[in-house]
Amino acid sequence: MDNILDQLKIERKAQKKSQQDVADAISLARGTYADIERGKIRLSLENFLLICEYLKINPILLVKQSKELLISVTPDEAKALNSLNTKVQNNFSIQNLNVKTSGDVIIGKNIKNK
Repeated sequence: MDNILDQLKIERKAQKKSQQDVADAISLARGTYADIERGKIRLSLENFLLICEYLKINPILLVKQSKELLISVTPDEAKALNSLNTKVQNNFSIQNLNVKTSGDVIIGKNIKNK
């Protein structure tokens, strides 16, 4: 399966919805939404759920079908995860783990399920 951002884009196009349609539905500028789809801007958990709701996609099934991991964290959790980044990646076999702020969605490839 494609990654989550690709799958959202595929689903949007299958429903013949434009980036502007989705952006309007979730109260973002079209350029901001386009950058989210391209992975240039982090997808917040709130926006992920709003996009799924608008496209009538079950977010749980989407995550389960991908080989990606999504986690929403608080600022303290983000700080703790960053300080343990290498240990977390090694212990949980997750690549590309990166946490910046509260509410970020972490997208890392789960290499145990290859």
